[in-house]
Amino acid sequence: MLLHLNSMEKTRRDLDFKEENNNGSQKISEVQLKDLYKSFVSEYPITQRLTKLDLLLGAMKL
Repeated sequence: MLLHLNSMEKTRRDLDFKEENNNGSQKISEVQLKDLYKSFVSEYPITQRLTKLDLLLGAMKL
C-alpha cells in the first residue's frame, strides 16, 4: 500500500507516548520516523547471529 507523501507528513508519531506527563513535544512525522530508523540501520547494521543449534538444524536440512 502506497501512502501519499502529504498524508505521511500530516500523520504524527509520539516518541514519548509512555511518559505520564507527556506534553506532545516529541511528535514527529512518519517521514521523520522513517529517516530516524534509516539512521539507526546505517549506524548499527542488522546482522544474524547463528547458534550451534541453528547450524545443526541447518545441516540436518541437507
